[in-house]
Amino acid sequence: MDITVTFRHMEPTDSLRNYAEEKISKLNKYLDFPLEAHIVLTVEKFRHIADVTLSLNGTRIKGVEETEDMYSAIDIVMDKIEIQVKRHLSKIREHRSRDKDVYRIWYLDRIDTVELQRMGAKEPKLIDSVPNPLNQIPAVCLYNQRSYDRGIGVSDLTDVADLQRAIYNELSEIEQLIRLSNHPSLVKTRDVDASAGAGAIIELPDNVDPALKPYILQPSGQNLDSVLKTIQTKIDAINRLTHVGAVRSTSERTVSGVALRTEFQLLNARLSEKANLMQLAEEQIWRLYAKWQDKAFDGKIIYPESFDLRDWATDLEVLQQAKASNIKSDTFVKELDKQIARTVVEDDEVLSQIDEEIDQQTIRLGEFPQTPIATPEA
Repeated sequence: MDITVTFRHMEPTDSLRNYAEEKISKLNKYLDFPLEAHIVLTVEKFRHIADVTLSLNGTRIKGVEETEDMYSAIDIVMDKIEIQVKRHLSKIREHRSRDKDVYRIWYLDRIDTVELQRMGAKEPKLIDSVPNPLNQIPAVCLYNQRSYDRGIGVSDLTDVADLQRAIYNELSEIEQLIRLSNHPSLVKTRDVDASAGAGAIIELPDNVDPALKPYILQPSGQNLDSVLKTIQTKIDAINRLTHVGAVRSTSERTVSGVALRTEFQLLNARLSEKANLMQLAEEQIWRLYAKWQDKAFDGKIIYPESFDLRDWATDLEVLQQAKASNIKSDTFVKELDKQIARTVVEDDEVLSQIDEEIDQQTIRLGEFPQTPIATPEA
């Protein structure tokens, strides 16, 4: 161990030197290699500053603290240095090679790094073990959808992924069917001199009937239609699971407005639930990261509360039809004008100005005051 203590703008004392060296020596319990440390103790008027720099196998760790007492400054800065040393020792890079794998195993009180040989020895080998500065497992559970059992989630994404995997396999089957249909295979014996063009040739063994004529092996095109119908069925199932049938619709279909609105509401509820779960998980991640950095997380994670999807074109058409109904109510007409403005304008300041102009308007558009026409006297 190589420890250097430097005094600046103060009288050097053995008590301070021994105290600082004793504090830094306590780090040896975490290390299995020589430690190099440089401690600078400085006094500037009423400020007592302790500056510690460590060198750990080429890695530089530094901490500075100032108080009104040098001993307390040393205590505080050494607490910070100890946390940084623990954090550095836990950052052993996990890697893979051809003959072994390295894993990091977290416990409440320690972090073990083990090596497992792919061939030969089956027992894992402990490479390193350091204290766990968090005193907890840094894992966050991100639910896709909560269930009634605590700690268990329901994943509709898994169901969608399974359906998409099945669709991918069926698309591969379609490709094979098209290839075989366009380029059929020729089945013949070895002695028959014939070719199949771009198709494959299947040779029969020699012990078959020599009078057997060559024949073409070609799948039926009806199988292709069946596979396409199966794929469409799975796509419809995905739309029902995710409530995005109205959003992903690529063909014209007759659906009532109530059905479309209900599907949009279900989609909004599902997205809002996922946003709340992601917000909770991200907040837990930031709290863990702040604790790892020896900080306190006081931030706030905000996700949208609503993902309501509206058909603005349909809303505008409905509002215009309502206005054309010619209801004799100034309040009704002004409210319709405000709703139309909110449909086509997004700027809040502009909307506020439009609302003021509508409220100040005394004569409805399209109407003119009926003033009597003055006639000249005879």
